[in-house]
Amino acid sequence: MAAAEAIGLSGQMLAALVLGADHRPLWPAMLWNDQRAVAEYAELPMRCPNIGPRTNGTPDPSITAPKLLWLGRHEPRVIRKWRMLILTKDCVRLALTGELSTEPTDADGTQLMDCRSGQWDAELCAEAGWNPDHLPPVTMPWAVAGTLRPALDRRLKLHAGLPVAARSGDNMGAMLGAGRARPGDTMLSIGTSGVACVVDAAFHPGPDFGILTSAHAAADTFLSMGEVMSATASLDWTACLGGAPRPGLWRAAAATGGRFGCDVWPARWTRRLNCPKGPKMLPPAVPRFWHWWPLMRRSTRSARPCQRAGSSCRMRIFRPILEHARCGSTR
Repeated sequence: MAAAEAIGLSGQMLAALVLGADHRPLWPAMLWNDQRAVAEYAELPMRCPNIGPRTNGTPDPSITAPKLLWLGRHEPRVIRKWRMLILTKDCVRLALTGELSTEPTDADGTQLMDCRSGQWDAELCAEAGWNPDHLPPVTMPWAVAGTLRPALDRRLKLHAGLPVAARSGDNMGAMLGAGRARPGDTMLSIGTSGVACVVDAAFHPGPDFGILTSAHAAADTFLSMGEVMSATASLDWTACLGGAPRPGLWRAAAATGGRFGCDVWPARWTRRLNCPKGPKMLPPAVPRFWHWWPLMRRSTRSARPCQRAGSSCRMRIFRPILEHARCGSTR
């Protein structure tokens, strides 16, 4: 630790953490997988028809702006006290340095920022019911956003005044870590979500095609992303629904010689799993298997797991979702 020359932070994006005048949270952070703002996300395009081309993509319940509308309607006591919106990694930096700051790669995901200019947009803030004066200053990802507090210098055994960089959102940080910083560089990341990332030299929004476009953590570049919000998480959900342990299904899928297409999905499951149309930020071809999607929970309550010993029924369900988790982001 004593050899460290600087600290950089990265973390999950799209959260909404509101602070009071004392810079303490007023409400538990609404993270990216919080889907309470279903009604609010549908309103934003009507309030601001060109929000998609101006921001990182088409509104979605996962993004920050609809969450702010939801808080404004359902938590009036919070509205009266809020003085700052901050993102998750920026909250950690605040604790390290005492300084409020953010950077474009993460702030683009709020849909309160004009992505082309990298500046907060007063009109977008107004449509989300947020005062732009209650937003942190924007610092470039590679710039110093503060220095480590003296008490932490001693506690962590780091040299005094250690610089803390603004850094980036999770996908942008992963791209840099993989050496993907030049236009044309690509990367496919599959975790809880699945993301296909492409570095671009210019801002080319594609909201009608389910593309998210944000500033990259490398200078003068942007990142276009095709994203499936529930990749391996949907596999966990399917394993639970099928009454089988997940490791066993993974091994069975690996041992399968050919591919199971969606045409072999059992008819009784097709009738029962009548999934509603999800947010528009994802490509229409990708099935909406989100275990947290509120409407889908009601659709699956009557579904009965297929537990016939020695049958391929579970695999006929698991394999198509596995293929979509792997390939859905790239369509």
